[in-house]
Amino acid sequence: MGEEDKKQRRRRRQGHPLLRGGAAGKGRQERRRRRRQGHPLLRGGAAGKGRRYTHGFSASQMLALAAVCGAVAPSLPPDSCLEDERHGGRGGGGGDVDVSNGKAVRDFLVASAADPPVPDEIDESSNNPHWRAVGYSPPTDEPPAEERPEATKRPLDDGVVETINLTDASLPASLADKGLTVTDDAARNVCQVECDVVIVGSGAGGGVAAAVLAGAGHKVVVIEKGSYFTSRDYTSFEGPSMNQLYESGGFVSTMNGGGLLLAGSTVGGGTAVNWSACLKTPEHVRREWAAAHGLPLFESSEYAAAMDKVFERLGVTSGCKEEGLQNKVLRKGCEKLGYKVDAVARNSSEGAAAAAAAAPGTSAARTRRGWSTRSTNPAIKRTLEVRAKVTVSAGGSLLTPVLLQRSGLTNPHIGKNLHLHPTAFAWGYFPDTTVPDLKGKTYEGGIITSLHKSRSETWSLFCSAHNMGSCRMGATARDGAVDGRGESWEAERLSVCDGSVLPTALGVNPMITIQSVAYCLASGIADSLSGKTTLKKT
Repeated sequence: MGEEDKKQRRRRRQGHPLLRGGAAGKGRQERRRRRRQGHPLLRGGAAGKGRRYTHGFSASQMLALAAVCGAVAPSLPPDSCLEDERHGGRGGGGGDVDVSNGKAVRDFLVASAADPPVPDEIDESSNNPHWRAVGYSPPTDEPPAEERPEATKRPLDDGVVETINLTDASLPASLADKGLTVTDDAARNVCQVECDVVIVGSGAGGGVAAAVLAGAGHKVVVIEKGSYFTSRDYTSFEGPSMNQLYESGGFVSTMNGGGLLLAGSTVGGGTAVNWSACLKTPEHVRREWAAAHGLPLFESSEYAAAMDKVFERLGVTSGCKEEGLQNKVLRKGCEKLGYKVDAVARNSSEGAAAAAAAAPGTSAARTRRGWSTRSTNPAIKRTLEVRAKVTVSAGGSLLTPVLLQRSGLTNPHIGKNLHLHPTAFAWGYFPDTTVPDLKGKTYEGGIITSLHKSRSETWSLFCSAHNMGSCRMGATARDGAVDGRGESWEAERLSVCDGSVLPTALGVNPMITIQSVAYCLASGIADSLSGKTTLKKT
């Protein structure tokens, strides 16, 4: 074959730029330029300190992790990948077909989870080579902020104190600016704050409790160790984002390594990272908790009304313009099998309730009159003591037990009875040529056959993002870590308002239940502060 013949073949293989997914003129470059920049911490930076994100694994640990990932998601056999390339890839269905996508899909299928890009899944141009294969386009920037003045202010800016941006010198003034009473105790290197209620944790429980109590006119301080991000801060950098938004970067495992537990670790906690599924507490679960656990709250009209109020506040809707392919497949399969199938209600509205002040970037331990906290910012050496009439732990089922035990509580139920909703992943191949009414991206899923066999024979691997019951409610101290009003049996004016108080697992997504329980418990605290009821004393 002559040199000219080789050039002609190369030109034929390359094809027209538009058919390779290119863009006329500078369109692609413009899209890349407009990709959302996001928050420095979610891009691997360190908020002006010059540090870069690192996964923290040694070379040998990365080799071991790569081996595990390769075993979980091996590459497809070369012959099936070649078949994909001959047919232009497995993409398509309902959209314009990019015939050049075959190579992108082939490269995606032939790569195992052990192959690059791991762990730096985005190159220096903010691109992932597998995005084209899966039909993903990163979000683009919205119009510049100067064109949208309302976009420069975040929902919590009136109350938030971000200690990551402060120093020992600026901390007291920043707290005082939010209307708090601040005392500077230089001899002890302590900054004291006075309020009505202090809450540790800003997730589904802590956020609702703060809103209820602040709405009742009480001065509330929320302590949160995670950072504060809004939707415009998010990036496509998975490593730094996981590290900032999830507890331990998303790698909390059971002692035997068989389970991976996910929990939010940012302002908003799990509500900032979940799937927005909004399901009320099932009736049979409410009856069980009331009868078998001696907790009448759950069969009361108060609790039913709380669920309705949570739905209203979140702007829950029960429908969408078009379901994704996986949901269409699930719905069609259920209907053919005669199973009942319904759309899952979701919340997608913006906005957040504001307490008197929020302090992200701090961790805590309980003192006699509140919480003692230290900022995760190394520039702040002093301790922050938040003194309050009532203290609330809302760190979730994984961290509330740690906080209570570290604070000296000894109830045997603290840290026990953890319930999880185990989740497994499944892939499938649904060619749109044989199922024309299923439109969407479709890919070969043959690797899951071998994965299923491996799991059934040698593994017991699962993941759970629903963690419940580690400080469960009980009718007596012998039955639970807190009583039916969420109050500690041991410590005066200490309550728990998060998923750890749930007596058992739910069987459905727990966000609405956690928020409804927190609404009821926080309403009780508000009544006690106003003198309508009394809190226990020890």
